[in-house]
Amino acid sequence: MTTFSISLTPDAIIDSTIASKQIGAAISSERKRVGLSRVKLTSGIGMSAIALEKYESGECAITTQSLMQVSCAFGYTGVSITIHA
Repeated sequence: MTTFSISLTPDAIIDSTIASKQIGAAISSERKRVGLSRVKLTSGIGMSAIALEKYESGECAITTQSLMQVSCAFGYTGVSITIHA
């Protein structure tokens, strides 16, 4: 099983806005690393590119279901979120 690993800072536990921004940054970094546009990534998972943009910027918190859909679109079979100091 390959997992999409996301690392958060301890302040993300206290502030959901920080968590959203850090998760969004991880999604954006992975999308760019694999060379996908927002449109290409979202075309097969029933999500709009605008929604993905809002998740990546941290403007909106991503749901667990949407995070799993994005993870699967990257080719992963799961998501791992860890806290690092």
